[in-house]
Amino acid sequence: MDKRINKLIKIIVGRPDIFFLKAQIKTKGERRAVLIGSPVHSNLGDHLIADNCINFIQKLGFQTVVDIPEFYYDLFGKTIKLRQTDIIFIVGGGWLGNDYEDSNIICQIIRQWPRNKIVIFPQTIHFSAQGKYNDADEIGEILHSFKNVLLCVREKKSYVTAIEVLKLPCDRVLLSPDITLFSSVYLNKNDAKHGVILSIRNDRESINKNLNFTIKKILEELKLEHTESSTVIKNKIVPLALRSKIIHDKLEEYGQSNLVITNRLHSMIFAMLSRTKCMAFDNSTHKVSETISNWLSDNPNIHYVTTSDYLNLRDEISMIINTNYIDYSFSNKQVFEELANRIGEFINAK
Repeated sequence: MDKRINKLIKIIVGRPDIFFLKAQIKTKGERRAVLIGSPVHSNLGDHLIADNCINFIQKLGFQTVVDIPEFYYDLFGKTIKLRQTDIIFIVGGGWLGNDYEDSNIICQIIRQWPRNKIVIFPQTIHFSAQGKYNDADEIGEILHSFKNVLLCVREKKSYVTAIEVLKLPCDRVLLSPDITLFSSVYLNKNDAKHGVILSIRNDRESINKNLNFTIKKILEELKLEHTESSTVIKNKIVPLALRSKIIHDKLEEYGQSNLVITNRLHSMIFAMLSRTKCMAFDNSTHKVSETISNWLSDNPNIHYVTTSDYLNLRDEISMIINTNYIDYSFSNKQVFEELANRIGEFINAK
């Protein structure tokens, strides 16, 4: 099926409100926030990001948030007419660099609305030898040339890349946690936890292609009940009307487990929000290890593992399974208050 037709079908099913989006964009009134890049696809981590982007924008005091899905912008972006007073926000995530085509969206938005203030929610920046999309010089030139852009990054490594590789001035780059950590929705602790959830990615961001096989073999040896359950779900489309329920259902599922083993950033965060222990492995962009070391190093329930040795892994899993969960909530108030203040200063500056 043609990619454009596929995207159109997903938009119509996932966001039937898009038929009113054109009229909403034309409405007049107070200064608006325009969020571009919301998902309709099956990655619940991206949906949790989008939810928290909207919540954060509302915290900034905006009464109106025009939510433009990523696929809608892909298909109809050139027809969208915004007012110069609109503040544009771009959904955060792990796709700024040359690994994902989505990175093109950021460059397109900046070129399309050069006079609007644009805030990019916390991103991971990564350039790989295998990447085939925007290179560092092109992204750096666009971000540097347009002074109305504020880039938020979610790890120190990405901050260094923004300054040293993309050559951005320090006052236009903010270091902040992944926006999902703005969430205050923690499940109540489930005292009837049992079994292990495996959420192992085996795509371009996977470092160890045999990790899932190895972990499953160890769990079978230890006679531990386990299931495979990712935050990338089987549904090809997640309708906006069902987003909150589907996210909550996944949190409930993770909350019933005694341990989540993952190399996915947002499977780790879903485990944290569901008050479940997590054994975390890194991925190729290092967003897992960087998030832990930069923001979650004080969380006693996240066990970061660097070994791939079979016997060592077996011992680690056995130890974590027999470790009690320690009550923990990410102390996000101060760090996100600072982020809100910095973004507020940027969008209100003349």
